[in-house]
Formats: sequence, C-alpha cells, structure tokens
Amino acid sequence: MVGGVGNAAAGRVRDWWQRGRDGDENDGHRSGCDDRVVSESTGPAEPTTTPPKPRDGADPMETGPKATKPAKVKRPQTPEQLERRGAVIRFTVFVVVGALLTVLLYFALSALIPRWWSQAVARQVGGRISAGVVIGLLYGFVFTFLPLIVLAQARHRAFRWPARGLALPC
Repeated sequence: MVGGVGNAAAGRVRDWWQRGRDGDENDGHRSGCDDRVVSESTGPAEPTTTPPKPRDGADPMETGPKATKPAKVKRPQTPEQLERRGAVIRFTVFVVVGALLTVLLYFALSALIPRWWSQAVARQVGGRISAGVVIGLLYGFVFTFLPLIVLAQARHRAFRWPARGLALPC
C-alpha cells in the first residue's frame, strides 16, 4: 500500500511477530493458544465398574498378612564336597602356574635358541659366507625334507612298518 497505512500495518505485524518470538507473549508460542493448558474434563472417562484404588498402596483383594518364604538355611558341606573343592582349586592353580611357566619359557627360548644356533653355525663355517650357504642348505635338506619323506613312507600302504601306528594313525 501507498502511504502510512501499509507501513503501520507492517509495523504492527512486525511487533506481533517480535513479541511471539521473544517469548513476551504465550510463552514463546506464535499462536494465541497455549497447548499446555488443557481442561480437566478432556481426559478419558474412567470406567465405573472398577473399584477405587486405595490410597495407602495396599491391595484390596488381599485379606490376610503376606506369606513370606522361609529363609534359606545353608547346610554344612560334606567331607566329600570339601575334598572335591580342594581338588578343583589345586587343579586350577596347577593349570594357571603351568600356563604362566609355558609362556615365560617360550619367550626365554625364543630369544636364546636363534642366537645359540647362529653362533654354532658361525663356528662351523669359520666366518665364510659361501660355506655358511652350503651348510644352511644341507641342514635345511636333512632336517626338513628327509623327515617328510620318512613320514610319507610311514603313511603309504605299500610299506608295512611295525611302528607305523605311532607315526600317524590311519
């Protein structure tokens, strides 16, 4: 609109909008209705067939005192149970200590055996690289390939060795 009438209306709308945004009016709601205020009569009607609930929290259907379970009485253990418990504890301690010793032994030997083996081979070859290569190949062949051949012969049906069942059962 032209003139002051349009600007005045815009000013009133702006004022109304600011009041709604700032929370001066209707607790921050932009509409004229406050949703939190609801009449007591708008809730669902309670059925008339149910008896009123007592105020103290007691059940109206309960007529006598509450039945309580008797306290559990712990029976003393028999000597067999005590002996079994001691055996289980001893076995558990044995397994845990054995596992710890196995882990410690593994770490100790994983550090010591390779060093010992390298020093043993170095003493044999006298510091020469070519001799070290030949000795390494020889040890690799003897201690890897030959046991696999013996194992294959033990598993093969054509060979009847008396200790065949000890190598790998069929």
